[in-house]
Amino acid sequence: MELKVFLSEFKGGQTTKYAIPHRYRIAKIHQPEMADDLLSLWNRVEGKNILKELADNVSALEFDAFAVAPSHTEPFNRHLRNEMRERFSDKIDLSEFFQKAETFKAITITNEMTDDELLDNIYLSESSDDMPEGIDSILLVDDIYSKGSTFRAMELALQEKYSTAYIIGAVILKTT
Repeated sequence: MELKVFLSEFKGGQTTKYAIPHRYRIAKIHQPEMADDLLSLWNRVEGKNILKELADNVSALEFDAFAVAPSHTEPFNRHLRNEMRERFSDKIDLSEFFQKAETFKAITITNEMTDDELLDNIYLSESSDDMPEGIDSILLVDDIYSKGSTFRAMELALQEKYSTAYIIGAVILKTT
């Protein structure tokens, strides 16, 4: 998987608009009182513009299908999926076929996970038998890319069904 698009790169302590999802996740863990303010900022001012910018950058890429990463931080990825569906209605949305274990939080991972561990945490649902055939290129989309665990797990899950597909990624914020 090659990360083709990222809007910004996080360099510790940064407070740009692109870091809102990242700062929100950290706040949910360490400063819950701040999380609501960040979500409000996203909803009020920045969210739609950031999602539009990401979609604009992605529009130059070649892909047949896309999948927005499953997330426990629902507001950001739900908005991201809606934007992708709206802007790329001619593409196949594979997002619904992915599930994420309740205990998996990519932001808290401190060590390298094995492929089996990744697949235990992000996997294809039972309905994946209904995934369409003939997909040659897939765009994985997420709000934050840190160590690549989420995209790696998604890529591994897709390999059985789409072993020859070209898989690329796009994110709002890259933290590595």
